[in-house]
Amino acid sequence: MPEIIRKEKQKTSQWAGGTTTELFLYPPEGSYVSRNFLFRISSAYCQDSESSFTSLPGVKRILMVLEGRITLCHNGKRKVTLLPGDQDHFTGDEITRSTGGCVDFNLMMKENTQGNVFYRKLQQEEKLSLDDFSVKGKPDLTDGCYFGIYQAKGKASLVKRHKVNKVKLKDQDFCMFREGENLGSWYLKCEKESEIVLVQICQS
Repeated sequence: MPEIIRKEKQKTSQWAGGTTTELFLYPPEGSYVSRNFLFRISSAYCQDSESSFTSLPGVKRILMVLEGRITLCHNGKRKVTLLPGDQDHFTGDEITRSTGGCVDFNLMMKENTQGNVFYRKLQQEEKLSLDDFSVKGKPDLTDGCYFGIYQAKGKASLVKRHKVNKVKLKDQDFCMFREGENLGSWYLKCEKESEIVLVQICQS
C-alpha cells in the first residue's frame, strides 16, 4: 500500500515570496532547512508580484505551475513564462527571480537522483492507469525508485485491480509508492473533475 500524506498532516512554512508546503522528503530523517535530503516534493504559493528564489547549490529543480501565471528569469538571461501545466527545469545554483503569482508544484533532487513530473486534468468517472507512468519501463518499482500522486484539485479513488483496496484522495492529498510496489495493479478513478500531478523519482 502507498503512504498517504493528508493535507492536514503536511507542514507549511514561509519563504521569501509566500508559503511552501512540504509533501514528501527523503530520507525521512532528513531536513530541508539543513539541506539534508536526496529529494523533496512541495507545493508553494507565490504571493508576491516579484520575488527571489532561495539559493540551493547542487540541487536540480523542476517547477510546474498549477494555478496562475509566473515568469522566471535565470541569471538575468533566460526567461520562461509558465501557465497551468507548464514546467521549467533549472538548478538551485542559478540566480532565479520570479514575477507574477501562482500555485506551483516543486521537485528538488540532489546527487544522482533523477525525476519527471506530469500534469493531468481528468473528467468525472475518468480512469487513469498508473502502469502508463511506470519507472524505467517496468510496472514494479525497482530499487531506489518512487512514484507520487498529488491530488491538486478534485476527488478521486486510488483502486487496486481485482482487490477491495481503495484509497480516497481529496484536495491536496499526496501519496507515495515506494520501491517494490507494482504500479500496474493500481489505477485512479475520478469522482469529480480533478487535476492530478504524477511524479517519478529514481536514484542511480
